[in-house]
Amino acid sequence: MKPSNAEVELSVEIRADRESVFRIMSDPDAFPRWMGPGSTLEPWEGGVVIVPFDNGIVAYGRVLEIAEYRLAFSWGYDPESDVPASVVRLTLHEGDEGTVLILRHGGLESEDERTGHMAGWRHYTAVLADVCLGDQASRIDEAVAAWIDSWNADDPRDRAKLLQSCYAEDGQFRDQGALIEDRADMDAYIEGARRFLPDAETRLDGGVDRCHEYLRFPVTISDGSGEPLRRGWQFAELGAEGRLRRIVAYWDQS
Repeated sequence: MKPSNAEVELSVEIRADRESVFRIMSDPDAFPRWMGPGSTLEPWEGGVVIVPFDNGIVAYGRVLEIAEYRLAFSWGYDPESDVPASVVRLTLHEGDEGTVLILRHGGLESEDERTGHMAGWRHYTAVLADVCLGDQASRIDEAVAAWIDSWNADDPRDRAKLLQSCYAEDGQFRDQGALIEDRADMDAYIEGARRFLPDAETRLDGGVDRCHEYLRFPVTISDGSGEPLRRGWQFAELGAEGRLRRIVAYWDQS
């Protein structure tokens, strides 16, 4: 059947720099992390591309282009065919919040085929974004640790340094008693809290869970004797530069 003009086109923003995204996208050792176990990409023009799926179907292709922030390969399901059934093109652009991935899969045979591939590429671009952020796990943990430490810092210079390392300049913080709009206000708010409860201690009570750029982690605030004053969860959005941009605290009401 002759290919039609049916085409998948997707734009996805990834909270990571272009070098990191391109490495995961095109490195043969990293390729299976986003396209699944058993996937193969030979990173040169004419190199083999093989993607096996859980349902037993296998996609085959050849690399057509691999250059700075660009990758293109043919895509079909007949390993014996020398004629590419369709072509997948991925390009990376700098975005306001990291990297914008543009994916185009052209030459599909019908609108029905386009719909099926759209669903598939929505999944795999999301996996790619998640893998890229997963590589920053230690950086994320450091940002959350600095955020917690900033609440325990009595020295204004130490607190300012901690907040600068982990909290976006235009960062927002929300709980039932706070509406904070930027880093300077956050610093002043913590200063006031330290004056009101100088012996209070804020601690992280577990690990950091992540779904793409969104985080959650359990927090307890105790008085000087160690008696909990507040327990709850904080939810945060991670900015492209690795700082926390928006944080919302939900405290237990008991």
